[in-house]
Amino acid sequence: MTRTIEVKPNATATQLVWSGDGPVLLVNTDTTNSVWAGDSNSLSVGDINRSVQIPAGTSIGVDGESDLFAISSTPVEIDVISGGISYAPSAFEIVGTPTVTISGTPTVAISGTPSVSISGTPVISVTGNVDVIGNGGFILPGQVVNLFTNVTLISAGPSSTDALVTNTSCAPYGSLDIGINNLTQSSVANGAAFAANFLVTWFDGSGTITGITNFGAMAGPAANPMSTTISLPCLGTSFTIQIVNIGTVGNLQIPTGKFTVNGSFRQRTKIYYWNNVGNNNLAGSTIGGYVFGINQAGSIGSSNWVCQVNDPSETGTTLAYPFMGHCGDVKGWFRVATNPLNKEAYILDLGLAKYGDGVTTGNNGTIYELGTATVTTLNLNISLPASPCCLIAQSGVAAAAVTFSLVGSNDF
Repeated sequence: MTRTIEVKPNATATQLVWSGDGPVLLVNTDTTNSVWAGDSNSLSVGDINRSVQIPAGTSIGVDGESDLFAISSTPVEIDVISGGISYAPSAFEIVGTPTVTISGTPTVAISGTPSVSISGTPVISVTGNVDVIGNGGFILPGQVVNLFTNVTLISAGPSSTDALVTNTSCAPYGSLDIGINNLTQSSVANGAAFAANFLVTWFDGSGTITGITNFGAMAGPAANPMSTTISLPCLGTSFTIQIVNIGTVGNLQIPTGKFTVNGSFRQRTKIYYWNNVGNNNLAGSTIGGYVFGINQAGSIGSSNWVCQVNDPSETGTTLAYPFMGHCGDVKGWFRVATNPLNKEAYILDLGLAKYGDGVTTGNNGTIYELGTATVTTLNLNISLPASPCCLIAQSGVAAAAVTFSLVGSNDF
């Protein structure tokens, strides 16, 4: 049997249980106010010496062998449930300064449309990895926050190193996502840089340098700008970024609003690099007489593809093929599948090359010299930088197509 008794702020406490009632459960159905219960009808609110508090939304069980009274500062309804054992409220309040520890591998399932409100200045500490899975909620995996967007034109002159982002905090984040859109080179004369290089310096809270990261992004002619996306692991709690132009002529330029730095909660262990190379952006550009091809095809294709080139119109001219995309700062074994080249061929770091440069082993950004490759498969132990790279190759046979693919051992 259940009965409801209203507890009031009277001079005499309200009786809830009579001697001989047997076991009962007392439930405070109020959502805000507490009651105080004891064995005397002269109780007062907050009398901790003669009563126990029953907070809003909670319950207490008694044996019913003696009288029990209660008092409150405002009217509160108490459900008295004969033989009751436990009560699970739909809402509850935690008061005071409790410490809650959950250990083991608990699973918490919340269904329906719950509403959670946390006020004050709570501190929540979570160790380990937290996977937030939802559909359109407010906490999203990989959520990013913009830390910098350029508000003026970026223009780096020849042989210059210019400040781009001054000391900026990245303390809450695991990585930075950097977007470089519409990057152009104002000159295609000999000595102009093919790419812009960027220098990120990391600091701790006291201003001590904790790391340095370098990466590059390819620049196109004014009519065909290039775009690149970089994701870097955070190596400190704040950072600066400088732009470097290694060329002796020409300005590297990024329009207003096209250079963005976002802080991301995504954890990175290395640099991730994507270079969006258009087929015709570098047509006619040369490195030491090697002309950039315009009929390249293919892309990353799968998680570990670095480059794929298929130029059916190759007619014996020595051509350069920018890698369509790769994830930078990669070390390990790579497998090259190509038709017989029968001529010197190179993998080149364009971040260190200029228009008109000759290409020789060890100079001008050469990463690897393939030699006179006459086999269809080569195994290489090389490192790719976080910069745009290209293949310089010639089939050596007129009207023969160039096919080339570079597959890395790492999971990109």
